[in-house]
Amino acid sequence: MLVQLIKKTMDRILLLVDWAKKTPFFLENGFAERDIDYKVFDIPDYTMKDRIEKFGVINLYYKYTKLAFRAVQASTASDIIICWNFTTSIATGIACKILRKKRRILGLNIIAPGRTGILNSFRNNLFRLVMRSPDFYITINSNSYISEYSKRFKLPETKFHVLHDSIHPTNFPDKSDYEGDYIFCGGEAKRDWETLFKACRLTPDINYICIARKKFFSHELEIPSNVQMFFDLDEKQFNDYMRRSAIVALPLNSAVPAGLIVLLNAALLKKPVIVTRTSSTENYITDNETGMLSTMFDHKELASKITALHTNRLKRQALGTALHDVVLDKYSTEKYTCRLIDILHEIDWLPDIHKNLKKIK
Repeated sequence: MLVQLIKKTMDRILLLVDWAKKTPFFLENGFAERDIDYKVFDIPDYTMKDRIEKFGVINLYYKYTKLAFRAVQASTASDIIICWNFTTSIATGIACKILRKKRRILGLNIIAPGRTGILNSFRNNLFRLVMRSPDFYITINSNSYISEYSKRFKLPETKFHVLHDSIHPTNFPDKSDYEGDYIFCGGEAKRDWETLFKACRLTPDINYICIARKKFFSHELEIPSNVQMFFDLDEKQFNDYMRRSAIVALPLNSAVPAGLIVLLNAALLKKPVIVTRTSSTENYITDNETGMLSTMFDHKELASKITALHTNRLKRQALGTALHDVVLDKYSTEKYTCRLIDILHEIDWLPDIHKNLKKIK
């Protein structure tokens, strides 16, 4: 009876994901368990080529835009549209303005554009235009970004809600049964290959396997002789190389949230992680307790930490296990879902009675 009453007082969540959905997404399970009405909108014609090919981003943004218009047209003013990809939330805000529709939008995990260049200037102004709507809400990965983004986009701090990235254990091994002797580095967002390669040259007796997006990689960089470089591998190949590594190194060249998917997957594999110190990586890594933090652009410090960890197997095991335990405890999909539900309560979309429904049931 209680569940039926709540359903009558609630409208739908429209959950927008930036892939072709083939299996249930963990947020779907969380909403279903709490009897929250929802509908998922995906991109049926999504293809990895749009991320890999040089001009694929144009096609990808077109698909984001189509997704946004579909959701706005299928929703009502009392629904809320939650966008897993923040770029999609901007597209949804634009769609609302074009269609003259009033919609609540929650954009997850803002990654702000850079500050320099004509294109970034345009993107920053576009972000500001969309985000200043009173019906647009934003999640960020760390409290440390609130003041900066509030000033940068001239928005009240109350628009921002902290939501830490979670693990994604579906179809991913919960541990590694093999440890090689090489250092693994991979990913696409904000990887600092220049600093890594300088560190590689200072550690000539250590082997590295690196995986990058070709379109984001500067081919002016000279690849050191102890580095085996791959480009645009699929997810399975990427994870297999990480699974067989001794250490996962993630040097970053920006303070914006980056490298977190790889970091969390490494944690599931109990791999020790050396990562650049940023506000977001410090959520997960405590230096010398759950991993190692290095200073941005400091290749000598990075090389020193790689060497120290590479020669100490017991330390590697201890750090990998500690990180694994922390992320399972604090950054599970259930913790993520609960925090998202809290945010919906904070922005007055969920009624008070619904907040503790799962406990009541």
